[in-house]
Amino acid sequence: MDLPTDVLIGLDAGTSTVTAVAFAPDGREIALSTGAKAVHQVADGGVEQDPGEAWQAAAAALRDLAGKVPHLAARTAVVAITGPDGGTWLVDEDGDPVAPAWLAADRRATGLVARWRRESIGRELRAITGRAIEPALASAQLACLAERHPTLLDRAATAFQSKDWLYFCCTHERATDSASAAGAFGSFRTGDYDARVLDLLHLQEIARLLPEIVDGRQTYGELTEAAAAATGLVAGTPVVLGPIDLIATALAAGLAADAGLGCSILNGGGIHVRADHAPLDLGPECPAT
Repeated sequence: MDLPTDVLIGLDAGTSTVTAVAFAPDGREIALSTGAKAVHQVADGGVEQDPGEAWQAAAAALRDLAGKVPHLAARTAVVAITGPDGGTWLVDEDGDPVAPAWLAADRRATGLVARWRRESIGRELRAITGRAIEPALASAQLACLAERHPTLLDRAATAFQSKDWLYFCCTHERATDSASAAGAFGSFRTGDYDARVLDLLHLQEIARLLPEIVDGRQTYGELTEAAAAATGLVAGTPVVLGPIDLIATALAAGLAADAGLGCSILNGGGIHVRADHAPLDLGPECPAT
């Protein structure tokens, strides 16, 4: 097989593995590697992960990929990062984790979510964010942390999701995408943070933890010297923070507002996605989980 001069690397921050895939510029897959990371079940429905281990898994996947693609480091044009929605990864001012990450499967905020639904807060949040409130969302998890472990929030400087954490490890930039931000703390109409969400959840004090929203189509970071040494890639390589994995998959399938297309994504939950200009019908509030 003829190999292209330029290689694009996709990095997917999965729950138990990080997957690194090398693509040709035309989208053809060249090679794939994975790095494993442990998932820990803790009391009260908690599901956690060591952030340091997650980064080590990503670096290992990239190093292994280099063994499958000749001269990968010199040929890499860009690294693009995606991952699942939800979860909470707290880091301090120095960029060090302050606690194990709460994954999207964590259910410690279930009681809070049930109370919000009884009090109609869930309905108000859905009208703003476009998302049914659920324990996986960073908003619910941070509210739970504020009740149970406020000192962790005092020590934290930024609240990431898994892909944001890997982007930070690669670039040392604190950022997230609009879908992640709006789904938990913002407006689906603007794609930006919305103070009404923090007011409804009495989380005004954690606004300082929310990372900058960036558009990966227009901006990128650069691989740091430390990240280059860990991954085997070249320092200065462009690194793009992509949207959450479901949106990235839908876009890769060809969805656009004028395409009239839809697709089914088969993952742990499974969803049907369609691009449409029609007014959004949020539907009834989802039942408590």
